[in-house]
Amino acid sequence: MDEERPLYDELLDVVVYAPIGAAVRVANALPDLIREGRSRIEGTVQVASLMGRLLAGQVRRFVDAGAIERTREVSSSVTSDVREAVVRSENAGLAIEDYESLAASTIVTLLSSLSREDLENVRRYEQAHRQRRTVLGRIAQLTGDPRGAR
Repeated sequence: MDEERPLYDELLDVVVYAPIGAAVRVANALPDLIREGRSRIEGTVQVASLMGRLLAGQVRRFVDAGAIERTREVSSSVTSDVREAVVRSENAGLAIEDYESLAASTIVTLLSSLSREDLENVRRYEQAHRQRRTVLGRIAQLTGDPRGAR
């Protein structure tokens, strides 16, 4: 039979033990949360940084030339450069050319020729973007690292 607990026991549970338990759980999960957050936005931050550098270079050239009439031309050029930079950065650091346009079955056949470092780069990229199980599973097989299959 359930005995009624004293009010001070229930208060201790809610006011002391529950917050401590929550804090311990968050502290234990923090490294995984940081890793996941980083893998989700790291590529985006790199693209934004590259776009900023491209824009700053274009602006610097524009100001140095003092050519106000070139505003439209520079704007068009920056847009084109940024588009190209985004495409290049999407595949940045990957040993497989045109990675994003390849089917998973094609990528899986190419993985066995890559170094461990290249496999790790592909794993990080794949986890941050398309998350294809066949690609991640094959990387896990080749490296013996179950992180590739996550």
